[in-house]
Amino acid sequence: MKINLNNIPLDDPKVFELINSGNTAGIFQISAKPTTELCKEMKINSFEDIVAAIALVRPGPFKSGMTKDYIKRKHGEKWEKIHPIYEEITKHTYGILVYQEQIMNVISGVAGLSKATADRIRKVIAKKRMAKDFEQYRIQFLDGCKKQKTLSEKQANHFWEGLLEWAEYGFGRSHSVAYAMIAYQTAYLRANYPEEFICAYLTYSDYDGNKSEDTRQRKELLEEIIKLGIEIIPPKVKYSDPVKWMIKDKKLFIPFIEINGFGDHQAQKAAKSKVLTKPKLQGFFGAKYSPPIKEKTQQEIILDEIMAYDLDKMPGKEVLKKYFSFEIRR
Repeated sequence: MKINLNNIPLDDPKVFELINSGNTAGIFQISAKPTTELCKEMKINSFEDIVAAIALVRPGPFKSGMTKDYIKRKHGEKWEKIHPIYEEITKHTYGILVYQEQIMNVISGVAGLSKATADRIRKVIAKKRMAKDFEQYRIQFLDGCKKQKTLSEKQANHFWEGLLEWAEYGFGRSHSVAYAMIAYQTAYLRANYPEEFICAYLTYSDYDGNKSEDTRQRKELLEEIIKLGIEIIPPKVKYSDPVKWMIKDKKLFIPFIEINGFGDHQAQKAAKSKVLTKPKLQGFFGAKYSPPIKEKTQQEIILDEIMAYDLDKMPGKEVLKKYFSFEIRR
């Protein structure tokens, strides 16, 4: 089945339910713990909420209190309105400047300055230049507000001081939308095609067993597999792929490459290995012939220990812990 991600609905309730549950392992941008917790607090119910969350999770908004104010206002807290132009520009972000584009639009809207000038002001402020470097722009802004009859001198000065802080925290909306689209698409796939998504994620994502975040996400996905009624099976000859995680008959087969110390070559070789049996040859006068016993390779020893030749047998916990960098439960 082929899926055109450009045609999926952007209002799938299952996507928002998944994100709000905090069960976000494998979801682009949202799987990091700070973003996961923020989404749970926000209670995501639209694509625009995801766009905002990706911008609000940055250190600047968190430290400034902007993120907390956004959450409170989203859940119904009222705020003091500044000016109709400002409120119109920030109507989707509850009166808070979240994106750089909003900063430019407000400067242009209330002061009548060109978008090019507004962008220069944004850049100067964002680079934390000395006060003298943007004093000329402050004067232009105040003069513009006076001519436009939008903000009083006191309001304009107050807004400008706040702007010096906001510009540092502002995140590009276009950037946030692009991230949010990939986040939504991965969440959509996980919510609607969990088995296929989890296999793809486990196969193609970079995994480092020494990193707590990688360990957490893999553990969460494997727990999700168990909830789906699927059994996790260590590598099995004739069933497991050398490098891909695969589900067959309600069983998730771990690939051979996940065995500690196995590289691609060893994984390919292990997957093609055969179970050796002793030949029962008879010589003259019915005498049985016993061929010399071949010493097992290290790889064959490992495959024996993890019971790779028997689909119905599962090695003990200590063996699993020895050969795999993640917990395998049934």
